[in-house]
Amino acid sequence: MRDDIALYRSLGIESITTFALGLNEEYEARYGEQPLLDYGALLRDA
Repeated sequence: MRDDIALYRSLGIESITTFALGLNEEYEARYGEQPLLDYGALLRDA
C-alpha cells in the first residue's frame, strides 16, 4: 500500500478518498482499530 500511495503522489495526486464497506462490529471484533489507524498513518505520512 505504501508503494501505491508513493506512486499516486509521484503522479501529482494530492488527495486520496477511500470507501470502506463491511466495517461493522464483526470487523472490529476480528481486527480491532489498528488496521484503520495504520492506513491513516500511511496517508498522513506520505
